[in-house]
Amino acid sequence: MAEAPLLEVRDVSLAFGGVRALSRVDLTVGPGEAVGLVGPNGAGKTTLFDCVCGQLRPDQGAISFAGRPLGGVPVHERARLGLARTFQRIEVFPEMTPVEHVLVAERARRRDGALWKDLLGRGRNKALNHIDMQVVHAADLATVQEKAEKILRIRHSLIYGDEDDFWISNQLQVIQMANRIGGAFTLLLGSVAGLSMLIGGVGIMNIMLVTVTERTREIGIRKAIGARRRDILRQFLIESVLVSLMGGFMGVVVGVVATHYVRFLKFSPQVEPHMIILALSISAGIGIFFGYYPARRAAGLNPIEA
Repeated sequence: MAEAPLLEVRDVSLAFGGVRALSRVDLTVGPGEAVGLVGPNGAGKTTLFDCVCGQLRPDQGAISFAGRPLGGVPVHERARLGLARTFQRIEVFPEMTPVEHVLVAERARRRDGALWKDLLGRGRNKALNHIDMQVVHAADLATVQEKAEKILRIRHSLIYGDEDDFWISNQLQVIQMANRIGGAFTLLLGSVAGLSMLIGGVGIMNIMLVTVTERTREIGIRKAIGARRRDILRQFLIESVLVSLMGGFMGVVVGVVATHYVRFLKFSPQVEPHMIILALSISAGIGIFFGYYPARRAAGLNPIEA
């Protein structure tokens, strides 16, 4: 009884942009057989290897490995069974000889890890946690990232349908993520600042209302000797703004002192003069807004009743 083939290619065809690279190719490789593909450049040898290793999906035909469709063989099982390939110019281990590259798939079947121990002992395999790349022009960023992804998928023996076991990011994505995080923090801090201003404004309004109640006699005397409505209104608005500005000034002082403190934590915050002016202007605006009602109430008192 004949032994079942290890690799079987049946009626495989593949075209790129209308140019046919493979046309109804059949290939059968039994266990232990050595097969060589010979032909001129452009004959489709590398394309066939890419299809066999799962890097390309043929337009038609079927490829099976160890009696199973190639797409149904998981990555770890393909490596255990010995399905792998090397490259014409980009080698997996640059210091290894061609013969050693051919033996990689066979020796990788060993469960004792002898292949990797040997490579580590000879210093020919160094684990990489990350790889940094730089492009000359920013417009080439997407193209370079796409090519790097394809190369890594080939190096990791991933075929169509397999998820990436690596992660690629570029500076543009990092900047976008930082902007999103910064936007979330800005929204959070803005909400806290808005709530603080609301509470502070309500506090100023309550203080001014109490002041108006306590100084009713004074308001009545001023009106009796000729103070006009707008004079009383202006007086209490100025007092409200001064109270608010005092709070804003204290906040600025605390902020400046805090920036000097955080510098010891290896941060370099900067205090811009226009931001100080903006903070004090907002404080004055809060004083006017929340102090208008108490000032109007004081200006509207009847001098006889006061």
